Amino acid sequence: MRRISALIFTLSFITLLRAASSASDTVTYVNGAREFKHPISYKDKESGITFYVESDGRHVAALDSSGKIVWVHDPFVEAGLKPYRNEKPRIIFIGSSKGMKGIKPGRFLAVEFDSTQFGVMNFESGRFEFHGQD
Repeated sequence: MRRISALIFTLSFITLLRAASSASDTVTYVNGAREFKHPISYKDKESGITFYVESDGRHVAALDSSGKIVWVHDPFVEAGLKPYRNEKPRIIFIGSSKGMKGIKPGRFLAVEFDSTQFGVMNFESGRFEFHGQD
C-alpha cells in the first residue's frame, strides 16, 4: 500500500513539474497560444536539404542529404531584429514558403517566431529576410 501511495505521489509531482515547465514556454496573444516546442525540423523534398532549429530556438542549421552542415545562422540577430512581445523570441515554425505573398523567385524557407515576427531564409545562403510582425 505504501509503495502505491509513493508511486501516486511521485507521478503527481512529475505531472505538476511538467505543467509548470510547459506553462513557462507558452505565450498567449489575442490570436491564441504560441507554443515553443523543440526540436523542430523541415526537409525539403526537392533539394534534400533538412533545416533544423536548435534547442535554443534561435539557430537554424541546413544539412545536405549526406548530413553535412551547409550553414548555421541566427536569423533574429543577423537581421538586426528587436524583441517584440517577449524578451527573447524563439522560432516556432519552419517550413515551405510556397503560397507566401511577396516572396522573390528562388528557394526560401518560411520562419516564424513565438513573438509573431516572421520572414524567410534563403536555402543556399541562410540569409534571413524579415517580412513583418502581427
